This record gives sequence, structure tokens and C-alpha cells, in this order.
Amino acid sequence: MTDTSKIRLLIVDDHPVVREGLRSMISNFAQIQLVMVCSSGEEALRVACRQPVDVMLIDLRMSPMGGVEVLKRLKQKAPACRGLILSTYELDEEIFQAFEAGARGYLSKDALPDHISKSIELAHAGRLIFSSQMMERIEQRRQRRNLTARELSVLEMVAKGLTNKEIAGASGVSQFTVRNQLSSISSKLDVCDRTEAARVAIEQGIIRID
Repeated sequence: MTDTSKIRLLIVDDHPVVREGLRSMISNFAQIQLVMVCSSGEEALRVACRQPVDVMLIDLRMSPMGGVEVLKRLKQKAPACRGLILSTYELDEEIFQAFEAGARGYLSKDALPDHISKSIELAHAGRLIFSSQMMERIEQRRQRRNLTARELSVLEMVAKGLTNKEIAGASGVSQFTVRNQLSSISSKLDVCDRTEAARVAIEQGIIRID
């Protein structure tokens, strides 16, 4: 493979150790040319706008601009560049958001170097790199109607252990309204009760409880 035919890769991750580890790993792949290693989404987008980048390897959880937002802006600013998410997490909601934002694949940071190299090649060729299990979860998430902001707030309060009465007081609504909201939530999540709704929401990454 000649220099002009190498896959031009840009890495963006806000953890210095991860950046250097990826830089070292990529240097072993003759078919990949490392354009730059960036520490923020903003920097990565500036680079992608200035010079050709074929594939961008993007950390999911960065601050202030996360991986999903980088993907969204990448589609606008450098649509020819393929985005690959690299993460230590596999929460359903984050996988879904990355897919909807245009990610060509979702890779674990624990993936073997050969798998990462092959995934970069496949992404460059226009292929999707999501496991069959991930695609099933994405399809399930697509089929589920979106929860409203109010319903998400109620779910978070349920997960924190608040009663219906306490949720009503905190929200400024009646307990009857809270019960209706919980009924709607249970229907959308295909669960039987408030406890299961909170559990499923946490497991799938729909809500986070710090």
C-alpha cells in the first residue's frame, strides 16, 4: 500500500494515557497514516475541516464536547470522514445515540489491536461495525417511543427512591398525574411497574444516577 493510499486517521480522546496508547498502537499498522492525535472534540473538528481525514476514532465520553456531538458536527463539517466510537461503556442509550448521530461503528477500548485496525479499514470502506447484539438493541430502542423530559425526571426520582407523593410534591403536580406518568413510562419501556422501569432505564443508560 503506497503512502497516498493509506487510510488517514485522526484520534480524539481526552485522556493522555489513552491517546498515547492509541498513537503507539496505530504506528504498527502500515496501512494507516496517523494525521493527528487530539485532546478535544473541538480540536478534532478543526483539523478535519482543514485537511483530509478518512476515519476519526472518537472517545465517547469527553468534556465539554462528547463523542455524540462530535459525530453530529462531523456530518456537517466533514461529511466524507467516517466516525468510529471508542468507549469502555456499552449502555444501550449511548450506542443508540452514537448510531443515530452517524457512527460507523462502536468499539470497546479493550478491543485487540487487530480488531481496531480491521474496524478502521471497514469503516473507511463504508461498512458498519456494530455487533449483531448491538444492532438488535438499536432496533429495540428505535421501536420504543421517546420518553418526554418530564417522564425522564420522574424516572430519575423513582430511581432515587422517592415515593409517588414525594415526586408529586417535587414536581408540583398531583399524585394522580404522577401515576399516569408512571403508567406511560411503563408502557414505553414495556415493563410492569415503577421499580422495573427505573432498573431498565439505568441498565440501558436512559438515565444516570450519580
